Amino acid sequence: MQKTVDQLDKEYEWGMQFLYQILLRMMTAIGDKDNPYKTYADVAKYYADGKLTYEGGIEHYWQSITDLKTMLAKEMDSWEAIGDAAYTSLDDLADAKKWLGDEVIPALLAEAERRGWKKPA
Repeated sequence: MQKTVDQLDKEYEWGMQFLYQILLRMMTAIGDKDNPYKTYADVAKYYADGKLTYEGGIEHYWQSITDLKTMLAKEMDSWEAIGDAAYTSLDDLADAKKWLGDEVIPALLAEAERRGWKKPA
């Protein structure tokens, strides 16, 4: 079943929050040579820094990863809405899977590993 951005936001709050960060940090600054957020790794670092500012933030960071993995596994009928949330042009379902699974989620996992954050039990 295809879902809207709003529906995905209600079900996957933390995962969608990261997609919105891609929009806010990378996509709105396309062409701005001074924009410090040029890669998904840059956005993941920014996102992780923000999670350090409150209790439970690291758990929310991990929930973002869990949400995105669940979306990859269960919500690919809504691939257009997922791309829209990040304002990312995706060609089709296969492109959406590749983007989310090969670019977005690994950037978040690499940042958690770099910081030594262990997934909560």
